[in-house]
Amino acid sequence: MPGRINSALIVLDENGEVARWNLISGGGEITGPTEAEQRRFEEDQRAKKIRRAKYARIVEESALKRKLQEMERNKAYYQESVKALPLSSVYQRRIREAMNSVSHSLVSASKADVMINSIIGANK
Repeated sequence: MPGRINSALIVLDENGEVARWNLISGGGEITGPTEAEQRRFEEDQRAKKIRRAKYARIVEESALKRKLQEMERNKAYYQESVKALPLSSVYQRRIREAMNSVSHSLVSASKADVMINSIIGANK
């Protein structure tokens, strides 16, 4: 019959045979939520959607902020580590030799020493 709800309860034994059964009838139409309940549900769903979007935006912004902070820390670390690297004695000697060879033809020796000291001093 249309509009009626029927359910069957079947109990099987260990061999898979029907041991007992019972037919249950609900006898009418299924009723759903009232209009007010449905409106309330839809409003709650809209509010949830707005909260989830806001939360997703906050999560995205904080992830971007953490990434930028990490990039800044890495940049500062590499800049400091490059400054901390000592110049090898061979490199310092070659700089002096190059500056001395240039100093004879273009620059006075005192200017060459100032340039060498500024190069070596910047890397200390």
